[in-house]
Amino acid sequence: MMNKRERFLAFAGFEPVDRVPRHAGCVQNLYDKMAAYLGKDPYGYFDMDQPGGAGLRAPEGFAFPDYSGY
Repeated sequence: MMNKRERFLAFAGFEPVDRVPRHAGCVQNLYDKMAAYLGKDPYGYFDMDQPGGAGLRAPEGFAFPDYSGY
C-alpha cells in the first residue's frame, strides 16, 4: 500500500497507483455538521489526501498568474 505522498507523486507522473488520490472541501458549517455526525474529523474518516501533502513547492521566484480580471 502506498502512502499519500507516494500515491500523489506516482499519480502526477502518470504511473500506476493503488487508488486515485482524493480530496474534497466544504464550507465550515457543513464541515462542522459532518464532524458532529461522524464523531471525528471528516478528512480522516474518509482518508482524504490533503493538498500540498506531497511536499511539492513552486520553484524559486515563481509567480502565480493574476486571474483577477476573470
